[in-house]
Amino acid sequence: MLESHRPLLGPLFRNELEKLWAQRGRTLMIALLVIVVGGAWLTYRSQQQAQDSVQQSLVVVKGQLRQLRHQLKTASGGAKAQIASQIRAQDSVLQQMQKEGTGINEVQQIRALTVQLRREPMAQRGSTLEQLALSRALVHHGITYDNPSLADGWTLPGAVFASAAMLIFGLVAAGLASDRVSAEFEGRTWGPLLLNAPRRMVVYGSKLAAALTVTWAFMLAAALGFFVVGSILMGMGKPDVPVLVGVHVASFPHVPQLMPTIQPFHTIPQWLYDLVALGLSMITVGSLVTLFVTLSLVTRSTVLALSVSVAIILSGVLAPVVAHSASWLTVIDPAVYLPLVAAWTGQLALQYQVAAFTLETGLVVTGAWAGAAVLVGLLTIRRLDL
Repeated sequence: MLESHRPLLGPLFRNELEKLWAQRGRTLMIALLVIVVGGAWLTYRSQQQAQDSVQQSLVVVKGQLRQLRHQLKTASGGAKAQIASQIRAQDSVLQQMQKEGTGINEVQQIRALTVQLRREPMAQRGSTLEQLALSRALVHHGITYDNPSLADGWTLPGAVFASAAMLIFGLVAAGLASDRVSAEFEGRTWGPLLLNAPRRMVVYGSKLAAALTVTWAFMLAAALGFFVVGSILMGMGKPDVPVLVGVHVASFPHVPQLMPTIQPFHTIPQWLYDLVALGLSMITVGSLVTLFVTLSLVTRSTVLALSVSVAIILSGVLAPVVAHSASWLTVIDPAVYLPLVAAWTGQLALQYQVAAFTLETGLVVTGAWAGAAVLVGLLTIRRLDL
């Protein structure tokens, strides 16, 4: 008799997955298609517009050079010398633009940076050392010409999971988790559910596990979709192209008070950066899912839980404004760390001009919110009346 009433996490978990898919499956598929295709297309269009802008600028500069050379033929004296100086300046600009359009010769870049490094004071070498390390890594991988302005299928997933686009995944998590428990009360199914699974903690755990599973599956599918669609639109690219990571001085050229001049940095291949960005994003979104499921339990109202969840996500949008007046409040905001890889690379610290935005801080903050949410959820569900 006792065996028949033993609550099993596996069956409850499968039941929650089936309910989630039945309620949200079609919406998730549509959202996935829109996010992946829309994101890849916007990136592609941005890249094309940038290339078109460069080509238009080249046409303008070449036209100006033709006019100056024509004027040079009829000029004399001081005017001729002035026009000749303008031609040299414009010709230098044209060569630089053509160089950027075709890619940087990394071998020549290494030579130039090595000479530059010898002339710089020790306290100012941080940025040059980073550029030199990246150029050497590119040459080591057989890439002697590199154009960092061109995106491809390999760079797109990492770019998305390191950007403000993570707010979209936060909203998806809110939609999936905010009614996990409250829907049972609103539908008057909580009592019958406990008759089949008397241990409330197991019920709470199965709902949390199902919400995490579906959210993470959605993110994995999106990452694969970004790579596939991005490769179709922009080309697969080279997965071994090195990326400079770590909190480094190149991220803080105009905010010297944030970091010391020289910080540790290293290079990793693009494919590994994409995986790290995805993994860190899954951690932060997972902590929010835990928080939203607990809100659903505590409030017993889907509308209220969803409203508070969305407000938490949108707080990440307002964080840049708050950071200047109450930086401590921004540091403990879980929505700020949605693109957690941006804390690792130092981009969050640069954006908010707060040195506390590091990978370690992000992991501690998101872990603390998730741990507190689980604790509150377990205490609440034990005392929950029907």
